[in-house]
Amino acid sequence: MIKENYLKKGRTALNFKSKLQEAQDIIHQAHFHLKQVNSNSIESEACHFAQNELEKAQQIIQQVQQQIHN
Repeated sequence: MIKENYLKKGRTALNFKSKLQEAQDIIHQAHFHLKQVNSNSIESEACHFAQNELEKAQQIIQQVQQQIHN
């Protein structure tokens, strides 16, 4: 019983890690595409805002990953 619970928690943690990695990959892709926008274009301000929001999301993901590892 104890071993089963331990294994279940391990699988759950791995699933969280996998999902967090997937989210990080999405953030990196979005950040990359936003950086492609010409800084002189009308959309550049919105892109910079979106990049800042993505960076905040990245920080949250990293905090959660640290909590999982502890």
